[in-house]
Amino acid sequence: MIRIIKNFIFYLRYLPVLIFEIYKIHRGIQFILNFKRLPDEAKFKLNNSKVKHRVTQYALIHVILNESIARYLGSKLNSAEFKATIFACASGPFFDDFFDEQNYSETEILNLLSYQQQISTAESAKPEKIAYQILLSEVYKNVEDKTRFYTYFHQLYLAQWESKKLNNHSLSREQSELISQNKGGYSALVFRSLINHPIPDIEKQMLFQLGVVGQFIDDIFDLYDDTRKGLLTLANNHKGNMQNLQNAFQSDVNKLFQIIDQLNIPQNRKRNFKRDINLIISAGYIACDHFLRIESQQNGKIDLDTIDRKHMIIDMEKWATQFKMLKKAIITLPR
Repeated sequence: MIRIIKNFIFYLRYLPVLIFEIYKIHRGIQFILNFKRLPDEAKFKLNNSKVKHRVTQYALIHVILNESIARYLGSKLNSAEFKATIFACASGPFFDDFFDEQNYSETEILNLLSYQQQISTAESAKPEKIAYQILLSEVYKNVEDKTRFYTYFHQLYLAQWESKKLNNHSLSREQSELISQNKGGYSALVFRSLINHPIPDIEKQMLFQLGVVGQFIDDIFDLYDDTRKGLLTLANNHKGNMQNLQNAFQSDVNKLFQIIDQLNIPQNRKRNFKRDINLIISAGYIACDHFLRIESQQNGKIDLDTIDRKHMIIDMEKWATQFKMLKKAIITLPR
């Protein structure tokens, strides 16, 4: 009970900080949506409602995480680090779509990673490619250690390319999980590399595992759609058994918290970082709880091939859902 009370007091103090960070994020996104360097066609692509929503979702995760990481390092994001992070979030949907929708070749995408690339000026250049190149150039302009950022960005590119194999059902469970874990792990390291601070080996391990947990949460929320697409993910590797899914997710969260305990930072910073990220992790918890309730209503098993999609959707933008996340974060955080 004392632990829960302490968590409650922490979140009472943290919520105003979080609200201000969200305000800054929305201001930053508005600046990017009207960024003067973007040609009208590229700006039109960025302002597409679906792209804008994805940019916002990326920023609400990665900017807030980088703010939390800066706190456990004993500092705050400076102006350049904030800009690098939010511009990286804005370029994210275009980068993902190069693999999923635009049918770019492996070499074409590789050539789009470097800070030495020339921004396309040909009339035939796709506006989404131009938007991506300009946004990425702003990331490189604001990141201190460009080589480190590129190194992790290249690893993420390799992981993204490997993820195209996730519809291959000849993959073993271990192979498909490793692909998904690499995708999440290197994504976390890419964003951490935007902060101008050395990354010790134990922190690299922690960040990679943080990315694994983040990827697991994404896969949990995409469980229905990914299964219908025939993709093998961290969430649908459990043959519709929601208890096994919940246990696997909890195991990865426990592993993350254990590595956080090994970081060479003051104990209070470790504890507060756990509290920060547990707000995000709690989204995975409430999704698992929801699926377990649906499973009990379906005679103990969810058939993802026949169940109606509406039963598998959790609306994270509802205040009631966000309150559940906060409540779950307060009661689930370990010592």
